[in-house]
Amino acid sequence: MESVVNKIIEIDRMADSRINDARKRSDEILSETEEKCRKLRNDICTAADKRIAEIEEINRSDFDFKVSELEKKYSTEKQEMDSFFDSRHTEIENSIFAEIVGE
Repeated sequence: MESVVNKIIEIDRMADSRINDARKRSDEILSETEEKCRKLRNDICTAADKRIAEIEEINRSDFDFKVSELEKKYSTEKQEMDSFFDSRHTEIENSIFAEIVGE
């Protein structure tokens, strides 16, 4: 009978040991999983930040190009208007004067 009790006690100790080992392994797995999640989150954030920076640069470049084109167009049109005015301002002034005076 004592042998059976000792065997039960030994089995109980082995069960406790296995349960403790399982808890430790479970904690290790959870810790490793949390670390992998943290690393994955950081990697995703880093990749997203990099892609956002690339897109911002593309947009900035496109914006700068469009602004440059509009400035050229504005400059050309202004120059054409100034040229037109310089070449015909006397004629325009005389025409306006004639309309006002009634000639």
